[in-house]
Amino acid sequence: MPKRAPIFLLASGIALGFLLGSNAARAQARPGDKTRSSGDARKGALRMTTAIVCDTIDGYENYVPLKGAALTSDEKLLVYFRPMSYKIESKDPGYQASFSEDAQIRKRGTKAIIFRKDKLLEYTAKSSTPPAQIYLKNQISLKGLEPGDYDLTIILTDKLGGASTSQVVKFKVVPAKDGQKSTDEEEPLAVESDYTAGAVDQRSKP
Repeated sequence: MPKRAPIFLLASGIALGFLLGSNAARAQARPGDKTRSSGDARKGALRMTTAIVCDTIDGYENYVPLKGAALTSDEKLLVYFRPMSYKIESKDPGYQASFSEDAQIRKRGTKAIIFRKDKLLEYTAKSSTPPAQIYLKNQISLKGLEPGDYDLTIILTDKLGGASTSQVVKFKVVPAKDGQKSTDEEEPLAVESDYTAGAVDQRSKP
């Protein structure tokens, strides 16, 4: 059987919550939030919280970090972050915020892009209240990546405000454990779930 070329399948999901009350727009950023963005650092410019490689993501600020950000090529990379200082637009009958995201993967220490996906994520949050509690969740298949250190570059754009910003997420691909069966020859080239996106309306408590 001829050797199959490496396949990189990317998927993304989005979830959002809406903060009730008149101070919703100011709740995008909270005291103590860490941000990591290469864009304009001026007050009010689009930013992101530091992206976290996770073991599980169950909702807004409800996730379990993955120890060492290390996983095998048969697992999927889960990344959680929140946009901040984005534009919220009043649009009858409510409000909206809109984003797009591009992604690139590089081997640590190299400039060559192993994989890139423009418009990995496109999402518009709509609500009767300003959508001030939004989180973004990426799910990325690492099929075909050899063991080593990698960088995922997230490029986020505020489609209403026109600003863009980016950050680099470090992760590591490790060999499968002894006895762990690889699914390389069992998985189809693409599965439907690798290309889905979803949203959850998780309203804050008053």
